[in-house]
Amino acid sequence: KTKTINSNVAGLKLSALAKAVRSGGKMSAGATAGTTGVFTRTMAQSGQKAIDTAISILNGYRGDIGSTQNQVESAIRNLTTQATNIKNAESTIRDVDYAQESANYNKLNIIAQAGSYAISQANSTQQNVLRLLQ
Repeated sequence: KTKTINSNVAGLKLSALAKAVRSGGKMSAGATAGTTGVFTRTMAQSGQKAIDTAISILNGYRGDIGSTQNQVESAIRNLTTQATNIKNAESTIRDVDYAQESANYNKLNIIAQAGSYAISQANSTQQNVLRLLQ
């Protein structure tokens, strides 16, 4: 069973090339392979040109595939890092000493309330002084 992966391969007919080679057919690049049994320099040059063109096209596809592979690997590394960070954060949250943190919260809450009371007392003292001066 053959599996095919296509990536930016619009117009490429490699399957036709493979089929022609398997069936013993002849391929040409703009020149007709002779049926007279004579193989000329022009035919050889045309064949070489077709092969060079195919190699260039394949190299371009290799570059596209390599670029895509790099992008996928980068995404995998980023997702792995995110998963590690999430696990570390979850561990930190689970390791919290709830009794200690509740005590700290209550302490800070009392301090905040005491500060508010002190400010309200200072304001009322100023108002009392102003009333006495009137």
